[in-house]
Formats: sequence, C-alpha cells, structure tokens
Amino acid sequence: MRRLMIFTACCVGTLAALSAAAAAPGPTPRIDRTQLQPRTCGGGRAVIDVRQTVVNDVDSGSRGNYWASDDYVRRIEVWRTGPGAFCAIVRYDGRFTTLPGSSPGGSGTLGAGIRGKFEGGYRMDFKATMRVRPARRVKGSIGTWDYRCDTAGNCPGSVYWVSLYFTGVTGDEFDWWGWIYRAGKSGTWLNAITGTKGDIVGDGKKKAKGGLGGE
Repeated sequence: MRRLMIFTACCVGTLAALSAAAAAPGPTPRIDRTQLQPRTCGGGRAVIDVRQTVVNDVDSGSRGNYWASDDYVRRIEVWRTGPGAFCAIVRYDGRFTTLPGSSPGGSGTLGAGIRGKFEGGYRMDFKATMRVRPARRVKGSIGTWDYRCDTAGNCPGSVYWVSLYFTGVTGDEFDWWGWIYRAGKSGTWLNAITGTKGDIVGDGKKKAKGGLGGE
C-alpha cells in the first residue's frame, strides 16, 4: 500500500522508508486520530464522499521490504476550500496477512500468515480542476478494486483515486499521514509522519488476531 510520493497503489508502505526511525520497545504505539477529522480541512463545500474497497495490495516496511498483503476499505472525502483548491481526508480500515522476511519496523523477522488489522489514513491539500463528468460516482460505494500486487510491489490493478475526479493536479503531497497495525501477541506497529514505533514479529506458525481496540 504505497504512494512512492507520486501515487502508485494506495500510500502506506513506502512512506515507512521515509520515516525509518528504528522500532524500539516501550508503550503500545497510538495513532493521532484527531488529524483525520473533517475540521482539519478548515471547512469548505463537500464534493466527494465515497467508499472504495481494495484487495490484494501490499505494504512495505521501514527497510523498504514488502512485509504484508492488505485488503481494506477506504473512505475518501474531499472539500472544495477555494477556487481550484481542495482538501482530502482518506481513512482506512483493513486487514493484513504477513509475508516472510524482515519485520515492518526492522527489529526482527516475520513468517508468512500472521494476520491482523490496521487503520489510519492521510490528509492533503491540492490544486486541481474537478472533472465535469467524474469517472466514478461522488457519493456512496465505488466498488471493489483488485490491485493484483505481487511480492515485488508491482500492482497492475492500482489506480490513483484523484485521477478519477480531477485533472491538472498539483501539490498533492500529504500534510499528515499515519497507519497503525495490530497483530495481537505478535505486536503493534505505528507508521506515521512523526516516525515509526513498535514492530510486528513472529514465525507465522500461529495466526495472530489483531484488534483495532480503543486509543
């Protein structure tokens, strides 16, 4: 689930490499949910409110390795904040299954098949022209998208959602981003603009069941 700073699939994974602070033991990581509240866009007229289901995405960790396969639903909300100016908040609720190799936080190794849940998202301001006839509806569900990612991070089915609704897009860099992954006894990993915390490790022989829990 990566952006590569020019959006390929979704966004989460490669951002980990940009915040490669080493995972360290300590209190259970927490995500700042206030950053994804509509008020952080500062008002404006709502122009998009859709839900997109994505399957077979992949996530990369702090070492750039692909450590998990993801399925999730994301809610995409966009407000027009001025002439040609927009603010988007995109929130995720999903599940992951680990791939063998280095752990996402880089402190250990992972076996295949550890399962857990994740949540988070991002906020961004950008300039663009909204399409007169968007490629998808602007309210409700826009269906299920199979990214068909492989373990090398190639995702032939990925589509940058912004391109469905806008042309002439500039400045579409994240103002804030963060995702938290929970895999029960296998650990919790936070990947956010402020850095990474915690880690998920295990041999994969037992399927861990992560829960979103309270923050």
